[in-house]
Amino acid sequence: MKSTYKNSGFSLVELIVVIAIMAVLVGVLAPQFIKLVEKSRMATDVQTIEELCHAAEIFAADADRHHIDIPPTCNLVFSPGTKTTVNTSISGDDKYWQLALENVGVTEYELRSKRWFDSSNSITITAHELNGMPYFTEAGVASGLSIINGDTVVDN
Repeated sequence: MKSTYKNSGFSLVELIVVIAIMAVLVGVLAPQFIKLVEKSRMATDVQTIEELCHAAEIFAADADRHHIDIPPTCNLVFSPGTKTTVNTSISGDDKYWQLALENVGVTEYELRSKRWFDSSNSITITAHELNGMPYFTEAGVASGLSIINGDTVVDN
């Protein structure tokens, strides 16, 4: 009696076709995934800036307890990819930011997306005083963007 050998595996051609289909799918979906990741980083950065500005507003509203006015130049500086730790031992105008952040429990901050930065490679958020409350300006943000207002570039 002759036994027949039945090969139930995949042929090499079938495997190559499946790999080719997967490569096409990855090629089409990867750029979209990268855009979504960058968009989420930018949204997180806007939320971080809002949190930091809100901390300065809370600190200013509680001025009776702290007896600290907002200095004329009160800057918070961001560098791309750099995590900054709150440091209340510094002196000068920037100490206001540090005390305000410590007051609400912020220990460190950073911007995750490098798309915010112009060629100067640093963003400065400045707190100014208007009727006892801070308002904020920004410098070093790439053209067409505003991190304080949360304006981001729309990619088609």
